[in-house]
Amino acid sequence: MTAPATGTGRTEVERLTSVAASAAEQGQWELVDECYRAREAALSGVALSSLDIERLLNIDRRVQTQAIVARAAVAAQLREAFATRLSLKGLRSGIGESGGCPGTLRMKA
Repeated sequence: MTAPATGTGRTEVERLTSVAASAAEQGQWELVDECYRAREAALSGVALSSLDIERLLNIDRRVQTQAIVARAAVAAQLREAFATRLSLKGLRSGIGESGGCPGTLRMKA
């Protein structure tokens, strides 16, 4: 059985959730993870009211949405980097086949 929500336990859970939300806004995902791990431990001894739970869940949903957006942005950047790499690889192989850069004059001695 969990203890009733004490000011200290509930305050710590709310503080950790708030720090995690702020960290998510700044893209500090390691801190977000650290806060949620600490919050999980803090929640084990605290009973929260349904209003407290709903408030925390709303914040959690915002953090989740930010994580989804960040993941999509990283995926887009990786796709762009891959496309650029393929393009550069094509340019390099084209240069290698012709023996030089386009517009280069060759002279025989």
